Amino acid sequence: TYAPKNAHYRKLSGMLAFNDGDFEDAERKLREAVQLAPDNAEYKVELANLVFKQDKRQEARDLFEDLIRRDPKYKLSWQQYIIQHANNGDD
Repeated sequence: TYAPKNAHYRKLSGMLAFNDGDFEDAERKLREAVQLAPDNAEYKVELANLVFKQDKRQEARDLFEDLIRRDPKYKLSWQQYIIQHANNGDD
C-alpha cells in the first residue's frame, strides 16, 4: 500500500487507528509523525494523550513536561497536562 513519509499523514492515520480501537497502531503512527516532525508540538501532545490513555502515565508526564520546558507558552501542552493530572488524581 502507498504510505507517504509525511508527518501529517502519519498523525491522521494514527488518529484513525485510535478511533478504530487499534491503540498499538495508533501509537506507532504517532511516534512516526513525531520522528518526521520533531518540532511539531501538536503531534507530541497527541502522543502524550494516547500513551496516557494506555496507562503509560509516567511516559505521558515526561512528554508533557518536555513540551512545557521547550515552549512554556504553548497552551495546549499546559491544558492537556493539567487534564491528565486531574484525571489521574494527582495534586
